[in-house]
Amino acid sequence: MIASFDDEAEILKLSSAEIQKKLNISEQDAVSLCREVAQKIYPLPIKLSSGLKLLNQSISYLTTADSGIDNILGGGILPSILTEVVGER
Repeated sequence: MIASFDDEAEILKLSSAEIQKKLNISEQDAVSLCREVAQKIYPLPIKLSSGLKLLNQSISYLTTADSGIDNILGGGILPSILTEVVGER
């Protein structure tokens, strides 16, 4: 239990000003607390990279099993990207 909160998720329901008042801490400390709690509850699954680093990485595609569609998509479907293919039957 954190101070007067039931759990960490409850902290994220409040604004930093409300946290500041409730815990009697500075605005900067309230914002830092929000960030730390958010990172604990919702950790980033991957490390952030620069655009140049991402461009220099080799890209592998997932095939659709249809060479025509793969060609239209520039090689297939990029992994980790949401792709929606729709059309008439």
